[in-house]
Amino acid sequence: MKEATVRVAKHQWAGLATALIVLLSLYLLLAPHPVGGGKAPDWVGHLVLFFTLGTSTGLLVRLRSAASWRRGFVLGLIAMICYGPLTEVAQGFTGRSPEWRDAAVDLIAALPAFLVAADARRLFASSGQRGR
Repeated sequence: MKEATVRVAKHQWAGLATALIVLLSLYLLLAPHPVGGGKAPDWVGHLVLFFTLGTSTGLLVRLRSAASWRRGFVLGLIAMICYGPLTEVAQGFTGRSPEWRDAAVDLIAALPAFLVAADARRLFASSGQRGR
């Protein structure tokens, strides 16, 4: 029973961290003049932000129960693929210029971080090992 309680607490913290990172990313990506913008090359900001987002989302998926892990993995993967390009499209409505190069950097940063953090190896594990 204690292990289940710890797992739930970890899942809640991972969910909170992911939500805060999403809110921060929305501000940084969609505000016309975000505070702190322009202090580093644009691609570095995208790389750090989306690596962090991919990692936190992957950990959120990894902490799911074995029964719901696959569904969480698929939803997380879809979110990682769509979020960067959609925020670039949304930038066009905020007075900023969308750049597809930024969307590519977002994917390059988010996908590997998500796959490692979510433990994508579980997709290929035998059914007896999935409960780990």
